[in-house]
Amino acid sequence: MSSGNPLQTLAALPTDLDEAQESQWLQNTLAWLRYDGSKSVAPIFRSRRLQEFATGLEKLGMRGRVALIWTRAAPHRLLSDAALPEETSLLREISVRLKRRLMPSFERELDLYSVLDASALGVDDLEWIANLPEQDAAFWNDIVSVSETQICKALHLLAARVVAVGLSRDLAPSCRTSGKTNAASRIRP
Repeated sequence: MSSGNPLQTLAALPTDLDEAQESQWLQNTLAWLRYDGSKSVAPIFRSRRLQEFATGLEKLGMRGRVALIWTRAAPHRLLSDAALPEETSLLREISVRLKRRLMPSFERELDLYSVLDASALGVDDLEWIANLPEQDAAFWNDIVSVSETQICKALHLLAARVVAVGLSRDLAPSCRTSGKTNAASRIRP
């Protein structure tokens, strides 16, 4: 897949993309926003590229397609994985992270979490997004916003991960309820 203008690339792609192609397109789009060749793009030019991309999506009627790609990229996994270690011990977590940084491997599940992780976003990217003018951010709000269903799926995944790791004996007494139903048990995906 080309790393050129993502709008042209998306227009040329078939509508029945598979997960790997969609994820690759997302990753290429992030790279296009952030880099010009091997050089990092200044925030003002990133904003200009984002505006041009949004205008092009609107003109070509592809806003819904991008929203669908974003939704299929599983934002609920990103929400449930954010800031949680993959491993249950500190030494194992450090070794897994070191191995991933030194010897990157192909991800089996090409979802939003994997795309963002592979994009190696930094503090400058966070600052750029946080400082986007309201009119630039408004276009993307309905595309990248998280639905109630996605939040519920994320909570279920998070609960499953916590249960899989187990609950420390010293935390167990503080989690007991007095026979009342807690809010987490009423959540439905």
